Amino acid sequence: MKYCDKVIILNDGLVIAAGDTQEVLTPSNIKKVYGIDVIVDDNYGRPRVIIL
Repeated sequence: MKYCDKVIILNDGLVIAAGDTQEVLTPSNIKKVYGIDVIVDDNYGRPRVIIL
């Protein structure tokens, strides 16, 4: 990622996922927290989240 190598996803103060961006920023993790369907596009060398 451009600004960080590690990320943490929180939901109501609880850690849902933590680690490398490619492992954490997944469609299933984003759906768990935000309830939306996404595609994570990594074609440009860093993840880009696209809402469906």
